[in-house]
Amino acid sequence: MEQAPRQSAFDRKHAASDPTVNMMMAMYMLDAMRRFDKMPSDQVKAVASEIAVVGTRGISTAKDAVYTLKTIPVPSSRKLLCLVGAGVSRTSREDWPSVRRRLRARDTDA
Repeated sequence: MEQAPRQSAFDRKHAASDPTVNMMMAMYMLDAMRRFDKMPSDQVKAVASEIAVVGTRGISTAKDAVYTLKTIPVPSSRKLLCLVGAGVSRTSREDWPSVRRRLRARDTDA
């Protein structure tokens, strides 16, 4: 007898969620990809690395969560998550030493 695969906590939490959330996130991701299509690669790297640094402290998807970036305006945390996903997918591993430098600088300022 085959066992059903165990659901992760994430899957259990979101299994009954509103299906429009998935559509909304897909649209946010498409928007982020289009936004980055219009930017030079150095700017995409700057945006993605800034979001990655912010993400080290955690990113809430609560509707009232607000994040401020120096590189671009971000209207919501969910759009922020889509921007980092699209930005990282457009960069290569060689680009990420700059993120480590920014994290070290942030840690010494704190």
